Amino acid sequence: MRTIILIFFISFFQSISYSQPTTATVQKDVKNDLGANCLSVKVGSGNTSTEYVNGGYSTFYRVSVSATFKTDLPGITKIAKGAAKYAKTGGGKYTYSQYAPGTVEYNGMPAPDTSKIRALILSMSDYGLIQATFLDDVISFSFLKLPEPLWHTPLSVSVPVSLVFTRRKTNFELETVKRPYLLRLYRNTASEPWTSVAWTTPDYRMQNIKEESLSVETMGEYKISKMTYWVEKSRIKEAEKIADARPKVDIPTVNNIRDVFNWYHGLLMEGDYAKVEAATIQLFHPDFIDKRTKLLDANAILMLDRLKKALTNDFSTYNKQYCTIPVLFEVSDTEISWWNKDKTRPTVIQIKNENDRWYIYKVAVNVWGFYDEAKANATINAVCK
Repeated sequence: MRTIILIFFISFFQSISYSQPTTATVQKDVKNDLGANCLSVKVGSGNTSTEYVNGGYSTFYRVSVSATFKTDLPGITKIAKGAAKYAKTGGGKYTYSQYAPGTVEYNGMPAPDTSKIRALILSMSDYGLIQATFLDDVISFSFLKLPEPLWHTPLSVSVPVSLVFTRRKTNFELETVKRPYLLRLYRNTASEPWTSVAWTTPDYRMQNIKEESLSVETMGEYKISKMTYWVEKSRIKEAEKIADARPKVDIPTVNNIRDVFNWYHGLLMEGDYAKVEAATIQLFHPDFIDKRTKLLDANAILMLDRLKKALTNDFSTYNKQYCTIPVLFEVSDTEISWWNKDKTRPTVIQIKNENDRWYIYKVAVNVWGFYDEAKANATINAVCK
């Protein structure tokens, strides 16, 4: 009987000596691993797991830790929340393996100025809600007192807000909703203003702040189908701002396609893309403009992109590859094309006349790019006759 009791106590004390590492051991191991900037380590709960590694099963112990670091900023510390990993050896002892990083936050940072954040959001046509394609309209947003702002780095902070908006609940119901968000803000340096914002899902600190339905309005199905989503409205506003900023170009009176060619080619030779873009958009046929949103369609955007590359690339632009008076290639009542200097690539413009007004229906400006350097140089060096 004494022998059995003795064996039991020996086994018991052996199991204790090979049990999970103590709090003091974890603190020491993690501090040694994280270096001199680590001021302190708090140890939380842990758990063991058996995993298949390198052809066999191994037992690991992971314990949550929160490490505090000193920073170069006076009075500011960095809190890194992660886990310490221990591997169980053949003798049953747990050996420190590594620290696995998780989230990081900065303590002691000043509260961000919400008036400046509001100004940034209001300066954006979509309020930064580009991903919120379900919104019909934004009614208001407000800053929440709790939880406190969370600094991820000195250049990024998350601020809790409440957004009130409308959305289509059904094909004939418009719902007004109040929903919590986290505003994630970014800046380039600590002394500069915020430059961008993202509306993100609330974290665990906001789990008690729920979405609320404030009201539901019954509307006609047709009326709802004709409503414009918030993102689309924002795109229209942005397009209007860009359009208002474009220079206004005087469009000449033309009698035929050759008059169009003479004027438009002259614009291209000037090399002022802003002016060419403004003139081209003024003259785009209505087919290229969405009747509801007034935005340019994909074909128009493609033509403008090609124009921009031809006039602004850093290799060889239109006015280096075309003559002041180019040789015409093909001419009809609605389309005209002309050669570059050595007749290896043509530019084409197509027009439409409707209601005593002419429109651009197609423009394709062709220049040799850097990927065809030999052909480009041959064109550039060709002599205009």
